[in-house]
Amino acid sequence: MRKLIFPTKDEITIAIGQCEKKLLNKKLNQFKYMPLKEGYIECIRMMKDRILNYDNPEKQFFIADEELELDDMNRIYTEQMLPIKKLKTEIGRTIAVLCNDFLNGQDDDKIFLSELFIKNNPTKSIKKVIDNYDKKSTITSTFGTGENGSSVAR
Repeated sequence: MRKLIFPTKDEITIAIGQCEKKLLNKKLNQFKYMPLKEGYIECIRMMKDRILNYDNPEKQFFIADEELELDDMNRIYTEQMLPIKKLKTEIGRTIAVLCNDFLNGQDDDKIFLSELFIKNNPTKSIKKVIDNYDKKSTITSTFGTGENGSSVAR
């Protein structure tokens, strides 16, 4: 099992600033970019919540060192996904899941902050980024696999 490296408070604060900077982009007020805006707003909420609970052992994320802890890890991950499931768009949920992976030490590259999402068609870009992420990650456990082998949000 790969050792997860959780982001520090400073790294999370920097990522919040990067998300907030993205929200200043006037493109995100266009209808076709609203799913991105929804995702970034949820990312900011999740990261601020993580900072508030950073030192709270009851709300703390953790690494399962033994098989016995796998059930606890799955329960915590499921709890983390509950607010994300309420988002209205697949793209918004995808960005939020990628942010959650960053907060859980699974995404060192902060892929949820990719510039591709804003520069291009969000739907095509998100699929391209996820396909690249699939090659080096376990994102398919959070997402299902589509007909052509690419990831799709559940």
